[in-house]
Amino acid sequence: MGRINVKINYQKIPYLEKNLFVTRPIRYSTIGMEEICDMVASDSTLPRAYVSAVAEGIFKQIEEMLLNGHSIKLPNLGTLRFSFSAKAGETLEEAGAAAIYRRRIIFTPSVHLKEAIRNTSIVVTQVRETLAEPDANAVTDAGE
Repeated sequence: MGRINVKINYQKIPYLEKNLFVTRPIRYSTIGMEEICDMVASDSTLPRAYVSAVAEGIFKQIEEMLLNGHSIKLPNLGTLRFSFSAKAGETLEEAGAAAIYRRRIIFTPSVHLKEAIRNTSIVVTQVRETLAEPDANAVTDAGE
């Protein structure tokens, strides 16, 4: 089971025009492919070079398949799929490729991952109970 550390800050919420406690996850770092390959190699009997070559091949194929309209099901994680937003048109000429204004990849988590997320423990590790003092050295919008 995982564990997510969170921080609670007392802060001003401008659109509500009041101060409230806000809980956010603490993000430590971004793990890259090199680190993941190192971990996989250390957990297996495969040399790191083999692990890296296989990982590169898998991700190259995932990209290729996504860009050709396929959904990709990743075991225990979920499904990736290509999607876009398009403006509706009154005529056929107004609809089509020119109407597309946003392209994206959508990730839908698997039932397994959703359950794992629900079972992840949340631990409060930082609390700030007062408003943060403005930084005296900060540059303001007016450039002062």
